[in-house]
Amino acid sequence: MAHEQEQEKRCALIFILAVGLLLIVVFAFVKKEKQAVLLSQKNEQINKALGDNKMWPKQLHYRVKNFLTGSSLLELQSKGRCKGKRAC
Repeated sequence: MAHEQEQEKRCALIFILAVGLLLIVVFAFVKKEKQAVLLSQKNEQINKALGDNKMWPKQLHYRVKNFLTGSSLLELQSKGRCKGKRAC
């Protein structure tokens, strides 16, 4: 009888340890999944910011080119080389 009680206690202890270990594994998995989602969101934000930064040099080039073209035409017009012409 004492042997049966001791064996039941061992089984109960093993069961409790197994359930505890399972809970730890599930908790770690859920935490890792949350971190993966958070990391994915941060990567999307970084990629969006990088995409916006890639647009700026193109916009700047376009605007400088237009400015230089306009200023050159105004300079030619002021020197009298484009008298009466619609486009030089």
